[in-house]
Amino acid sequence: MKKIILLLSVLALLCITGASIADGPVAYQEVKLTSSLFNGAVVGKTVVPAGWKVYIKELGLGSESIMWPNALHVIAFSPDESVVLHYISRRDFRERQVTAGSYSTHSDDDAYDKSSMVHTLNYREAGAACDFMVNILFDDSSHTFLYEASKPAGETAFLEKYRQKYLEETESGLSEAIQLLGGKMQLLGVDLTAAERVYQSGSKKTAMAAMTSGFEAYINEPSVAAYDTIDWSINCLYAMQADSALFDQYYDIFTVFRMNTSTTQEYDEMTKLHSQILQNYLMMLQSGKEAPDPTNDMNQATEDTIETGYTYSALEGWSDTIQDRNDYKTSDGLHVKIPTLYDHVYEGDDGTIYAGIGNSLETPYGSTELFPTEVGE
Repeated sequence: MKKIILLLSVLALLCITGASIADGPVAYQEVKLTSSLFNGAVVGKTVVPAGWKVYIKELGLGSESIMWPNALHVIAFSPDESVVLHYISRRDFRERQVTAGSYSTHSDDDAYDKSSMVHTLNYREAGAACDFMVNILFDDSSHTFLYEASKPAGETAFLEKYRQKYLEETESGLSEAIQLLGGKMQLLGVDLTAAERVYQSGSKKTAMAAMTSGFEAYINEPSVAAYDTIDWSINCLYAMQADSALFDQYYDIFTVFRMNTSTTQEYDEMTKLHSQILQNYLMMLQSGKEAPDPTNDMNQATEDTIETGYTYSALEGWSDTIQDRNDYKTSDGLHVKIPTLYDHVYEGDDGTIYAGIGNSLETPYGSTELFPTEVGE
């Protein structure tokens, strides 16, 4: 674990931490997210205040779809457990309606279809996904919607560029499938949405932030059936619940948590490869062909991805630039995000990360100055 000391000006204090939480700068700890399923490899990271407890749940067979078979659920508690943070990495779902003559069936809303190895869930835009997931994560009270949180200009610009990129890549990727099906397949829609909502939950307030994306395709096989399918993802989900009186003070900690909690690109690449291997295996079995055990191929995919370490991707660099933050690589190979308003960042010999504005930070004894990470490092 690492501690991160942010030495702030008065204005910066409002952006990073509530003054009533601590008299001085808040110390944060960087926590490696390691996998008990994949040989203890680092699969992500988070940053929370020092002294907070962090737990990791790995989601897989029985809850995750074959299109994206691995996911992480990170839960962080304050020392007195009065505040809880959640992060859930990408999860894939499917909604499908099949019509054959006068007969029609629709997939269940939140069930696991073992025949297709898919988690069925009706499509929801990001706001509705927040409404749905608040009841999944916090089922001990009713949740009354209060307001939609506004997004910073930089985040809004990033989301719009990311949305356009997703639309273009999805439409391009499906064009080949549409041509192969000779007009039997129609792309009905593609979208990506993001939202953050705040709820009153009994004596507490809850913040939920999510991004969802997906596409709807219609395939008509006149002699068989018509299939209307929505394949979609909750790309990421973040949540915080705290006593109502303390919610605003802890909200900036939630912002730091969101800025610094994610899976690695190696974990995402492994999951994509696992999906391809498993889908090929399932198709061979369903067609009656003899299929070799996929375990060796999946183990090789794991070795080629998460066991090689964690690198800084171009997409992550683009995101950091738009959101006015820099990435720094620490001595143990992990990465930490620091807002660009900090001029100097140092790593102490005990692993503590110090960040200061202008001359607010003297070089800590025994420390080494860090510099923004270059893409690919």
